[in-house]
Amino acid sequence: MEKMKPLSFVVFGATGDLSQRKIMPALFSLYSQHKIPENSTFIAFSRRTWTDEEFRSFIKPSLVDKNNSEQAMNSFLERVVYIEGTFDTQESYERLKRKIVEVDALLDQPAQKIYHLAVQPEFYERIVQGLGKAELNKSISGESYVPRLIIEKPFGHDINSAQLLEKIISQFFSEDQTYRIDHYLGKAGVEEIFDTRKNDPALELKLNNNNVSSIKVQLHESIDIEGRGEFYDTIGAMRDVGQNHALEMIAIIAMDIPHDLHAMVRRREEILKNLKRIDGSKISTQVVRGQYEGYTQEQDVHPQSKTETYFFIEFEIDTERWAGVRFEIEGGKALGKKKSEIILTFKDGSEQIFNLEGSPLKQEVRDAYEILVGKSIEGDKTFFVSIDEVLASWRFITPIIEQSKNFPLKIYKKGIYPLQ
Repeated sequence: MEKMKPLSFVVFGATGDLSQRKIMPALFSLYSQHKIPENSTFIAFSRRTWTDEEFRSFIKPSLVDKNNSEQAMNSFLERVVYIEGTFDTQESYERLKRKIVEVDALLDQPAQKIYHLAVQPEFYERIVQGLGKAELNKSISGESYVPRLIIEKPFGHDINSAQLLEKIISQFFSEDQTYRIDHYLGKAGVEEIFDTRKNDPALELKLNNNNVSSIKVQLHESIDIEGRGEFYDTIGAMRDVGQNHALEMIAIIAMDIPHDLHAMVRRREEILKNLKRIDGSKISTQVVRGQYEGYTQEQDVHPQSKTETYFFIEFEIDTERWAGVRFEIEGGKALGKKKSEIILTFKDGSEQIFNLEGSPLKQEVRDAYEILVGKSIEGDKTFFVSIDEVLASWRFITPIIEQSKNFPLKIYKKGIYPLQ
């Protein structure tokens, strides 16, 4: 087996919630399991005027060591360094470059560079351009391998903005270098769906329009927007979970099972490219937008906001295998019980339900970010979203978002489902 290369793993927006709760704990878990070389460096990039020690103190309470090893914790924290910088000043990227070159020199070999953008989407363009101008998008210490870029969802806010963002990113990072993360693809339940379909021939033979009457993806959250009004009011539920999580789960359950795992991306693309567009005249019967009572009184939400906190979309997939089968995606906030599942209803009246969080019988379920960050380090893009997937899902859902605004919102009581 090829020896793992040391990493220089850079987290932009390192003092944010996503970095503290998910990314740094994922890196520590991988490090403590020896899935990351001990001589790797973790570079936190943010605008706060902090020292290395202040940042280490900030993340330490979030790090969990399953073996309770103080030595592993201290070893990891010693490898974490902090760089103060802003996204819109080129000197910040030059400072980052000097640190990366310094790390390579100390290692006496070039490290694999990975840049994780744990920031709001409006900063993607600036960061990518800053990295490009500093030539951090290419090998800088003579290595034959190139840096990788991890981008969080949402990738754009409609089809036009997604295409524009891709045009900018592709000037500096190729598709092979770009890892678009959708953490639902790292959930334990997705692996279980794949294993079940692969190892249960009887079920796989039933997954077609001769046997299935409907397939529904439900992504319900019990919580409301929890003070994130400024962000959520510009996004809404369809953009937050519909365009990405929900449609990716449709692709996972509807795709033809590939013989080669690495062909999975192409199989998902095929499904998303064949989502049957909803005619404007049918929007009122196939789409529901809702908003929970009191949403417009939330902090930083416009008092006349028409942003949806709930959505339901019914549609079909235009392939021979699935012609005539009803597909549904549904998600939103303040819907009572948290639920992440796929429900298959067969024509004989039976059902099969897949829990996307994984089987409750499993004693230990790895966090999705730990799985996906680990895959990015390995260079495995199987469970990352391709640009063709992104654009196909936006082509389907953009007209739905635009046209459904012409119909009134369904106001519903928090914590009650079905909506009342």
